[in-house]
Amino acid sequence: MAGLVRLRPGSKVRPLNRRPGRVRLRYCVPMSNENRKGPVTELAERMAQLEAVAKSSQQELMRAMADFDNFRRRVERDLEQQQRAAMERLMVDLLPVLDDFERAMRHTGEGTTQEAVERGIRLIHRQLCDILARHGLEGYSVCGQRFDPRRAEAIGYVHSDAHEPDTIVEEACRGYECRGRVIRPARVLVSKPKPAVKSENLDRQEDSKIAGTGEVV
Repeated sequence: MAGLVRLRPGSKVRPLNRRPGRVRLRYCVPMSNENRKGPVTELAERMAQLEAVAKSSQQELMRAMADFDNFRRRVERDLEQQQRAAMERLMVDLLPVLDDFERAMRHTGEGTTQEAVERGIRLIHRQLCDILARHGLEGYSVCGQRFDPRRAEAIGYVHSDAHEPDTIVEEACRGYECRGRVIRPARVLVSKPKPAVKSENLDRQEDSKIAGTGEVV
């Protein structure tokens, strides 16, 4: 429209000239609200952004869980393989001992002396101990020490005044540990003080009291 000027909302209308009879007004046309965002639109956009972030985080979590599950399976598989390999090495090392036992049994006969048999047994025993020591096995003795339930197992008690109470006086089986960890405690006998014995006078006094009261023992 010719001769019209678009004004902002709230602008004052004033004449273009001051001559009477000729007043031209400027019309006010409101601006478009297409670029304006209401609170509902902003909230919807914010919710969409949060949903996208949550979906991305969920996908990352699922990938992390899958990676951890694969790692756990791989560790379990490697551990099982290591245990199998260690067991196979031990079996291979023990085979010569088995061969020596079989060889000794084949040669044991009428012409074999007891001394030769004992010497062969000692050699095989030493060979077995060396093999187990290479795999970390060590034996220990606790005889004469104070009883420790972490390293010894009491299978009986012995009344003795020559030893302090809870002292190991006899060892039925040695203890064994592997790389510092006890795998079988020693089986021992532990000392206990002898029970107090009443004197003959006390026994007689007690018998006389019982006889005087007429009680039947």
